[in-house]
Amino acid sequence: MNLFRILTLALTFYYCYQAKAQTDSTKHKIIEGLKYDFLYSYVSYDKAKEMVDFINQKHQSGGYDTTLNIDEFTYEVTMDLRKISHDGHINIIAFHKETDSVRESIHKYPEYVRNKNGKVKAGSYVITKLKRVKYKRDYKRYLKRCKTDKFTYGPIKILPGNIGYLEINDFTSESYDKKLNKDRISLRSVMSFLKNTNSIIIDLRKNTGGMEYLASYFSSFFTSQTKAYIITSERNLRYDTIPSDWKPTVNDLYTPKQNNFKFAKGKSIYILTSNATFSAAELTCYALKKLNSNVRIIGEQTGGGANGHGGYQITKYYSCTIPIDKVFDKDNNNYTWEAKGITPDVLVDADNAFDEAYHSALKRTGKNSQQNKTKYYKGRTETQIPVYEIISNSRDYIGNYRRVKILEKGNQLILIYDNFPKEVLLPKGNDNFACNRFKYITFIRNNNNQVSSIRIGTNEKYTETYRKQ
Repeated sequence: MNLFRILTLALTFYYCYQAKAQTDSTKHKIIEGLKYDFLYSYVSYDKAKEMVDFINQKHQSGGYDTTLNIDEFTYEVTMDLRKISHDGHINIIAFHKETDSVRESIHKYPEYVRNKNGKVKAGSYVITKLKRVKYKRDYKRYLKRCKTDKFTYGPIKILPGNIGYLEINDFTSESYDKKLNKDRISLRSVMSFLKNTNSIIIDLRKNTGGMEYLASYFSSFFTSQTKAYIITSERNLRYDTIPSDWKPTVNDLYTPKQNNFKFAKGKSIYILTSNATFSAAELTCYALKKLNSNVRIIGEQTGGGANGHGGYQITKYYSCTIPIDKVFDKDNNNYTWEAKGITPDVLVDADNAFDEAYHSALKRTGKNSQQNKTKYYKGRTETQIPVYEIISNSRDYIGNYRRVKILEKGNQLILIYDNFPKEVLLPKGNDNFACNRFKYITFIRNNNNQVSSIRIGTNEKYTETYRKQ
């Protein structure tokens, strides 16, 4: 063996060793950071203690496979935390480096960034006065924009039989980036379009949640009551990683003072759900069912995410979603759908929920309606998803990639990412695909030309890679 080959092998070994050491160090820092984050913030201190003790002991004893890459590692940690807490809101995402988007998030949202000592104490963040002033100014502008009643919609239409259909994909209001709000429309405008329909179908099958006050605002269009009580949230303040004697902060959520019932008065309301319907979307289901006797829920059992969170906690190595509010209905024996979900009135597969609701609405309407063509809101026709034939080579993609699953259905490839709604993959080239949720999806092949892993480019400018199991 010549000297050149020896040096090449030595360098290869060195860099592999360095990469593994760096990965192991990052994993350790992630575990240490999560221990503090959960003890400080999670809705239940006792459950937080149980969770962090488990992942710490598992990490210390070598329970996490050392061959896991950083994305696979954080997903396994996420699943361990969820198994103990039964809390689907919990999510850990690793950052491979301090990307521009991470630095931008830290500057925009300093309340989620630790100081130099690793502690998160209210008002004590290490950030310059100039950046703090800019943050407050930008945040006030953002809140002002959020007061406008805008959501993210799918199709909005009036179907034959004079049946209204409204798909709402989230309750997150306007984006922080003003440019992304260009095509957003107000809920009042949408409800005006549906005002003269006989029934309304509200499709929440792809809705994974958002802001609870926007869910209460939406609910106000379907009840004659003003300032109607919906639910209560309770937060136990902790200024350290141990329980304190502070009394919990309790807030009741009501519908707004403004009465918007004129748009839906006298109508039958059908809500479509799936197992991906989650968080504020479940709150909407619960509120509408509670406030309006003409509401029927049709579809699958929802995801079971009642506890509330305040956004992402961001560090150099990861971001995490940690629920901080316990949510319950004090008028209903402190009922909560946390870890249980909401049971529909008609339990059917999500793919069949629309047909069930539409046929039910038509029976109520009868055959006297003059509406026999579909009308779209301001010409916003639906974008048809192309159907392509799966070639034999594409079947290599089908399988389990830990956080990601790839399925085949009706000559289409379906991506399921964690507990989010299903996405149809659209081919963009050899082993490259696109979908609504992500910028790109690429399948990676090994030396035997077999698909070995999947790489996902997120809208937050970082990638995630998971190996096929």
